[in-house]
Amino acid sequence: MKDGIDNEGVLVRYLLGQLSEEEQQQIEQRAFDDDEFYRQVLEVEDDLRCAYAQGTLSLGQKELFEKRFLVFADERKRVTIARDMMAELRQASVEDTASSQAARKTDRSLLSWFFGSASPAMRFAAAAAAMVILAGVVWLLFETARLRNEINRLQAERAAAEQHLDERTAEERARVEQLDRQIEEERERRAQLEQELARREEQADEQSARPAVVTLFLAPGRIRGGGETRRLVLAPGVEQVRLRLELTGDISSGYRAVVLNPEGNEILTRTALSARRDGARPFISFSIPASLLAEDDYELKLTGLDKAGQPERADSYYFTVLKK
Repeated sequence: MKDGIDNEGVLVRYLLGQLSEEEQQQIEQRAFDDDEFYRQVLEVEDDLRCAYAQGTLSLGQKELFEKRFLVFADERKRVTIARDMMAELRQASVEDTASSQAARKTDRSLLSWFFGSASPAMRFAAAAAAMVILAGVVWLLFETARLRNEINRLQAERAAAEQHLDERTAEERARVEQLDRQIEEERERRAQLEQELARREEQADEQSARPAVVTLFLAPGRIRGGGETRRLVLAPGVEQVRLRLELTGDISSGYRAVVLNPEGNEILTRTALSARRDGARPFISFSIPASLLAEDDYELKLTGLDKAGQPERADSYYFTVLKK
């Protein structure tokens, strides 16, 4: 500090807030430790009030005084009372032609008497009260700083929480979108499977609507039990057996076929059969219900008939039926 802190001009600048923060702290620490210096600060403060009440402050000092002191209702009231008192004193001592310095000291004495204490005990009590107030101000400063730090910490935590929430929200939104895509894909796959199932069921219905038929080709003259007998394997679902009989020799006008079981019992007879040709080979074809055939050996007798319906010749065909 360029000037000593005991200097009245320095104290005036301190009271008007014109010193740096470091200089203000030095004066406040000195006032806290030194009671005499604290009383000096109070006296300079009284002088400053007196100067403002007299209107002797510069324009800049006046504006600073009003900003720092008149913002409080109690201080405004004190300045108003001081102004009124000095106006009355000047009117009462109009005959006194003392110098301006003596008038200033008289005003200062009056204000010191008004704002200060006439007795040492009163002044000590005022100093003690001021120290308590100063301690309270220091505590308020520390508490304000603590609260400011706490607010900053809470704001930082809130910003971090909001950012985390935004990130979680974006992740959840992406997850929901992915689940929606998966559900849509599953729906499409299910629709395809249902269409394929319906197509297969339709094919199965069409196949079930047509009777299952197997064809057995037979040639005449095969001996039963000789190891060359044709075998017919009936699977489940077979409803008709188509027998295709190969013809030899001359072709008759008509044919009659009889199916015999091993006991010689007739289980099926077909008449009015006609020969057909597959290229150069003649054959006869007809169907019998599969339900008539059990697992056994069978003989089929084919008799050729002339135009009068009389038998001309006969051939025998043998086959064995097996079931799955």
